[in-house]
Formats: sequence, structure tokens, C-alpha cells
Amino acid sequence: MSNDETVLSLVKQIAERAIEHRSFFRIKREPVFRPGADEQDINKLKKLWRHPLPDDYLNLLRTHDGIDNFDAPNVFLLSTKHILDNPEMDELFVDAEMFSEGEIFIFCQADNDAHSVAFRASRKGKIDVVDIDSGGIRQEHQDFVAYLESRKAELEKDIARHKADRKGLTR
Repeated sequence: MSNDETVLSLVKQIAERAIEHRSFFRIKREPVFRPGADEQDINKLKKLWRHPLPDDYLNLLRTHDGIDNFDAPNVFLLSTKHILDNPEMDELFVDAEMFSEGEIFIFCQADNDAHSVAFRASRKGKIDVVDIDSGGIRQEHQDFVAYLESRKAELEKDIARHKADRKGLTR
């Protein structure tokens, strides 16, 4: 399986598990997969950050230019339009001196708090992924695929916990 196929498969699995997870709370907001971005917007996006964006992320945008209610209600894998219209999304984290200007590129964000997921450039030219909120870095991942695998595993763990809780209630 190519890296692009792996990413698309993981995104689909995360969306499926997110729906199952939400069912425990009777939340009916399903993920909304947007149509792919055009090459002109992808090229603008590539120029927005001074570091190269991962190819597997850019290829995902070519298939799905953003996903609403991605892994939780009100969490968005941001569209190219949203990112291009809001180039200063990292400002909150830069102002809090958590990151320097241009160090992170936010690609996923909750609309109800400061929780974001971003690509982070290291001094060695490596790009990793950080899951951040107002308290700092929640998790670090070596790359985009590792981030997606982690989200899938977290959802699976939480689903198993909820199933066990429900099973315990029905004895």
C-alpha cells in the first residue's frame, strides 16, 4: 500500500471510529468530506509556509480539501481556503511563546478551544506533527501517518473503554 493509500485508509477508519465514538454520547454529527482542492490552491498553500509540507498531506488535500467533524465534533481538518484566508493561525501559540514565528503550520483545529494539530519544523529540516492546546504540546508524532495512526488508536481505546463501561452497567 502506498503512503497516499495508507493516509486515505487511516482517514476513513478514523471517521468510522469517530461516528461509533459519538454514538455513546448520542451525537449525530458525521464527518463531512469536502471535494479535493485544485492545484492552484495547493500551490498557494505550499508557498504559505517556508518549509516543505509533507506530500502525503498535500495528496490528501487533493482528494479531500478539508474534513468537518473529522475525529470529534467541531474538529476540522482545515481546507486550503480556510488556511489561506487565516495565515496567522499560529499567532496564539507564538504570542504565548510556545513556538517561534513560522515554526508551526496548523492543519487541524477545534472550533471551540485552542486545540490544534500542526506540522513543526525542526532546526535539522525534519517535519514532525504536534498536537497542541493552550497548555502546550499534548503529543508529538514523527510524521503525518504516525499522527493519524495515533488518533485511530486513541479512538479505538476510548471506544473499548465505553463498551466495557456499558457492559458493566448491563450485568
